[in-house]
Amino acid sequence: MNRLHSSMKLLSALLITLPIKIFKYIAMKKDREQRYNPDWLAVSVNIRVNRARNKCELCGLEHGKLIHKERNQKPIYANMAELAQLEYYKQEGMLGHWKRLKVMRLKQVVLTVAHKNHNERDDRPENLLALCQWCHLAYDRQDNARRRYYGYYQNQIPISYTEET
Repeated sequence: MNRLHSSMKLLSALLITLPIKIFKYIAMKKDREQRYNPDWLAVSVNIRVNRARNKCELCGLEHGKLIHKERNQKPIYANMAELAQLEYYKQEGMLGHWKRLKVMRLKQVVLTVAHKNHNERDDRPENLLALCQWCHLAYDRQDNARRRYYGYYQNQIPISYTEET
């Protein structure tokens, strides 16, 4: 009876939280559609593949490559022995992809596109940079801090409180 009761509690918790998570996902998707131009995917692929040739325009890391990256150290590409061990884990069905990388202390380079002026609607090629995830995070660090402090949207202005006399 106790086991049935705990499973019913878990099921009811899932039924309560699942719609909230779905709603948040839909809201995030709509927000992204409003912030970016409809043809953003095509623009992004053009910048990453055609102009940058699948390499970060700041540090030169190649998209999809596996590297060792420690904090404040230069990244090092994985050697052949590590890649062979990773392939062995994959063939044996050991762990999931990201878990295998974590166990071997490897990270995969993901190429992203950053806006130089931090305006997501400005898709001019001279305003866009193809960056790996670490360079993109460093490039947007101040803007992200500002958005966290004042609110996520650029057009959201902080309220200034004035004393009335």
